[in-house]
Amino acid sequence: MDMIKDYYKVLGVNKSATTADIKRAYRKLARKYHPDVNPKEDKSGEKFKIINRAYVILNNKKRRIMYDTIRDVEKNPAAYREKNSIPGSKRQWTYNITKGKIKPEKFIKLQRVSASSITSEDPFEDHEIFDSLNNIIDVSWNSSTSRRSGLPRDGDDLRYDLHIDFVEAYYGGTKEFKFFDPRSKIEKSLIVSFSRGVKNNEIIRLEGKGMPGLNGGEDGDLYVVVHVKEHFLFKRKGNNLHVLKEVNFSKAILGGVIKVEGIEGVFSVNVPPKTKDGTLLRIPEKGFYISSENNERGDFIIEIRIRIPDKINKFQKDKILDLERLGL
Repeated sequence: MDMIKDYYKVLGVNKSATTADIKRAYRKLARKYHPDVNPKEDKSGEKFKIINRAYVILNNKKRRIMYDTIRDVEKNPAAYREKNSIPGSKRQWTYNITKGKIKPEKFIKLQRVSASSITSEDPFEDHEIFDSLNNIIDVSWNSSTSRRSGLPRDGDDLRYDLHIDFVEAYYGGTKEFKFFDPRSKIEKSLIVSFSRGVKNNEIIRLEGKGMPGLNGGEDGDLYVVVHVKEHFLFKRKGNNLHVLKEVNFSKAILGGVIKVEGIEGVFSVNVPPKTKDGTLLRIPEKGFYISSENNERGDFIIEIRIRIPDKINKFQKDKILDLERLGL
């Protein structure tokens, strides 16, 4: 009797089933056995859990290959080892782990021990076990023929640091950069798009642009980390665009209209009478775009600074003294 559950049988498909077949079978069973749909289903939803587990494993290319491989090892480890051996060679297919090497027929036993938190006899009940397998096991030949190993290995992810100007982050756009292509082993150019309002240290994922996977494993990804340069005039706070604007003393007292330079142009802003130093004036929806999917934006915030002149002439001084005598 197999210790590992036959998830193809659970979904009612054969081993050659396509991804579309698996999805179709899962949806049909989910409609029938989901506890919310079928009140007669056991409260624990045990049957639906098994159906869902089967779908999670078989609908993922990497997990499906790993599942098939380990089931083959369990059914006939000797035949599997012979199938994966090099003709005329005495080399054996081994699992390199941190504490030595074990042969395929010992693998299932090892996995049950290492996954001690699993309560079921079926080690695939917790599908997160696949993550553990990738982390602790390196399946390889004891030679340069490691590519003929049975289990898939995902390619490594790569990182590129992209530096853009503040205004580029505001509007969004594209940027061309050069990177080392792991497949051709030459430097190539790549154009990456970044959305309007992209934030500093935001990460853009380019799927499949990293190191190639082995044995059906998925290619790694290229992660582009965006670094936004500071601007001499503007600052970003959340999704709002901030700027400091100096006004003279009389404008702060009496109020009036001032011109304020923004990224999109010059704005006429009304300063209310008796404006204090540090007052924030707001122009709605003239800040950074919040999402690339709609036009929702932050605001343009003008922080008022009352300008104190470095030097004043005698006439100005006399006028200020007059104001002082008036209690201002």
